[in-house]
Amino acid sequence: MNSRLTIFVDHGEAYGNLGDEAMLLNAVARLQYYLAPCKVLLTSEETCPLPIGLAKIEMVSSPRVMLGTRAIWVEHQFNKLYRLPSVWRWLPKPSEIFFWKTAAWLSNVEGWLWYWRLWGRDSANSKWREHVHQCDLFYGVGAATLNEPNMYGLVYKAWVYREVRRLIGFRVLSAQGVGPFSTRAGVSRLRSCFRSMSLVSFRDYDYSMTLARRLGLCRVELAITGDEAFSLPVASDHVISEYLKSAGLGKEEPYIAVHFRATDYTRETLSLLPLIADLLDRLSGRSPRMLFIPMSYDTHSGRDEEYGMKIRATLQNPSRFLVAPLCKDVQVIKGVVGKARFSLGLSYHLHVFSLSQGHPAVILYTGEYYKLKSDGLIGFYGSPNVAINLETAKTDEVENSLRLVEADYETACKEIRQVNEGLHEKNDWILRETAKHFGRTSRHGKREDFTTDLH
Repeated sequence: MNSRLTIFVDHGEAYGNLGDEAMLLNAVARLQYYLAPCKVLLTSEETCPLPIGLAKIEMVSSPRVMLGTRAIWVEHQFNKLYRLPSVWRWLPKPSEIFFWKTAAWLSNVEGWLWYWRLWGRDSANSKWREHVHQCDLFYGVGAATLNEPNMYGLVYKAWVYREVRRLIGFRVLSAQGVGPFSTRAGVSRLRSCFRSMSLVSFRDYDYSMTLARRLGLCRVELAITGDEAFSLPVASDHVISEYLKSAGLGKEEPYIAVHFRATDYTRETLSLLPLIADLLDRLSGRSPRMLFIPMSYDTHSGRDEEYGMKIRATLQNPSRFLVAPLCKDVQVIKGVVGKARFSLGLSYHLHVFSLSQGHPAVILYTGEYYKLKSDGLIGFYGSPNVAINLETAKTDEVENSLRLVEADYETACKEIRQVNEGLHEKNDWILRETAKHFGRTSRHGKREDFTTDLH
């Protein structure tokens, strides 16, 4: 009989964001299916929510809290230095990211000393390293951190991956999205991240793989697999119908799944509210009713339900725009999106949910970060699915995109389903390769076979 594996799952910032939670839930369920028997360790933070439906896991302290605490300590030491006479005249005060970089460097040194039993066995961080060191597999999923707009996250991830390289024999990153990058320092940290891995899969159609090859990262085994949440199962039809009823939709009434949020993770987007309202007013008379679906409910990504209410309050005809009640069960939300004719708006995972269930997507993005995510998803499917820059697009362009979706709707859905057949085959690549590495019997059962762990 196969011995039980211990798996350390790093889920980045899957706190209060249904898209990230979908990736985490599906990853844990599939790991427990492909690598059974296994024990899953998951990081948690006291003040941050975790998704509904996690099963058979053990919680351990978060390394992000550990690094953040050290960064605060570094900043405190610098503040002491600046109290010395005349120091402030010749030593400029560093930026906040400097403290994180310094904390990462110090923690890396401590990690080496801990590993060789030279120092740190009684430190506050020792327990986390002991948990990690007992693991057979590191599985990184989610986290929009391998890019320069989130430099704090990139510094953190590069440090974590160096740590696990010392402590765990087999390490994988699943369904990652990379970029944008514009500096050598950022690219250097990205190289460090990948060199710490055994396998890496990408969720976008082309950009991440092209960048990885251009940087000479082919020593790591790479593949394009689509998003980790692609195959997440949905709730029952009855539960979904009850939710739609609570949102104000009649039985079998057609609708469009809509989403916007107050941030694109590089800046606030509240200033775009009048533009969004004008666009929705123009569209409301020519389409089914719009159902705004909250995709996040915590401070990291914002509280979408509140933003949906703000949008509705500015509309000339709010009766055509419904704001769905907040639901933290991502299987329900994915099922609701799958019942919509198509998806419209910002959230990347709203469109993953729509496309993965055979329905079109019209993405309205802002900023370079969301452009890469949006183009990377649309690249799998092509027209009439489209990604449009909300800030520069004219309303006529969006209206024309919706007309193209509706013009031959059944054909569009059929073509999406054909693409999905290929993605389903690729989606579990990293799990199959990992199972091979550990000598697990290859499994080819139905996807429903491993969904029971989510309930």
